[in-house]
Amino acid sequence: MTIEDMKYIITVINEGSINKAAQRLFISQPALSQLIKKVEAEYDITLFLRIAGGRSLQLTEEGELFLNLAKDIIARHKCFIEELQELKEEENQTIKLGLTPRMAPIITPLLLDWFQMKHPNYFVEVRENFSSQLEKEVEIGSLDLAYLSLDTTKKYNLETREVGTYNWYIYLRKGSPAANLAVNTPYIPFPVLPLTALADEIIAVSKSNHRGADLIDAIEEKADISFKRKIIENPLNRRQLAENGLCTSFITFANDIKYDRSLIYSIAPNDNIPIVKVICYRSELRKSKKIQIAYDGLCFAHHMVLSSIK
Repeated sequence: MTIEDMKYIITVINEGSINKAAQRLFISQPALSQLIKKVEAEYDITLFLRIAGGRSLQLTEEGELFLNLAKDIIARHKCFIEELQELKEEENQTIKLGLTPRMAPIITPLLLDWFQMKHPNYFVEVRENFSSQLEKEVEIGSLDLAYLSLDTTKKYNLETREVGTYNWYIYLRKGSPAANLAVNTPYIPFPVLPLTALADEIIAVSKSNHRGADLIDAIEEKADISFKRKIIENPLNRRQLAENGLCTSFITFANDIKYDRSLIYSIAPNDNIPIVKVICYRSELRKSKKIQIAYDGLCFAHHMVLSSIK
């Protein structure tokens, strides 16, 4: 008798009928009946009594004993598989993590420092790619997990777990008169600029099918405003255009040393839409030690990025 045999017979017990169980298990009724007879013959027992004209089944005392022991064996087998998986993971201590090109230079140094302090026996292999490609690599198993911005408009084939959120900031073009409308507010790191002040500004944005552009769409809808847009796909070019006084843009990491802090403004909390950062991974890795360790490290890195925005 195998673990699979036990699971099949438990399904028969739960359904109270061989016919219903066969339909649920997608096997033929004769095959399921033969399996029951095989197990009964192997242990010289009778599992069921037929009642109501043979259409329903009732467990015998031997059947009750079988049910209790089978449930215990299946549970122990599941624990064995999980512990064996953990043991294999300890032998293979490489974590393959996917990051977007925008996030990699910000998160990677913080994450590697954390691993050096907390889990020096682990090696983190970071791969950079765009979000959609990273998801595919996680699905096929070439990555253990990826750190992405949550897209609320799509259904994921992977499991996700929230790490934290980031706010958007305005990177106002140099010399813009909108700066005169900014207000310093306690506990907000940069002067607050109302989105209505950007009515005459040209906003440099990424291409329309990019997640950043989708979030700006959501900000427009929430604030009931429509920006004048200019498609500039390269974030470095968007930054340079703002610093040369040509276009305004939105940024997510106000602590990046590449930015001129005098051009950074906070969006009013009521108008902002936080970016939710998540890890995504395959469902079979839900209880994986590597996933939990990587999650803890990314939470640390996320917190360090937020604490540096002052």
